[in-house]
Amino acid sequence: MSTFASHGQTPLYEPATPRFAAHKAVYAIDPVTLAPERLFSTSSADEDDQQQQSDLDSRVGRDDATHINVLVLPHSAAPGKPGGGMVWVWAQITTSSKGAFADSAPMGSLALGMPPRPGDSRTNASQLVSSGADDPTANIARRLSTKFGRPVYLSLNNAGATTGGLAAAGMGVSAAAERLAALERCLFMELKRVL
Repeated sequence: MSTFASHGQTPLYEPATPRFAAHKAVYAIDPVTLAPERLFSTSSADEDDQQQQSDLDSRVGRDDATHINVLVLPHSAAPGKPGGGMVWVWAQITTSSKGAFADSAPMGSLALGMPPRPGDSRTNASQLVSSGADDPTANIARRLSTKFGRPVYLSLNNAGATTGGLAAAGMGVSAAAERLAALERCLFMELKRVL
């Protein structure tokens, strides 16, 4: 049966146009101050994405630096409906920016944060896939959805993204917590830019 099956000359329905746009960013974390610095940022409207990734690879000289890679897929609201749609956010903490957005990057933990309803201050988040007992993904998703007033799906693609995982990777618990705070700052900055 055709998608455009019609009664007379009028189609029964038109297929919806996609309302997603991709936005990518890579940050370097200063090892002393832990302040994030944006090295690379692009959206799906940029035609020369591969060239920008190549430029990024050539600019990053330290392979031991901590990098945060962020991918944001904002979904606009349905036509005629107020407000914004959901937001998918993928992020990872890594020591290399090379190949930051590979086509086969795995999804780590996944959480859904829901903004509060009008007249209610309570927010909710559900951990859909977890990478450990101390996984911070749901808490970060809850804060992002509260701040931006949209449902936020957040995936942290790094088994070491949990506080315990980062500590097991050779960082102290306080250093791991500081890197997670830097990750959250990067997510806030990118969502503020995109939304």
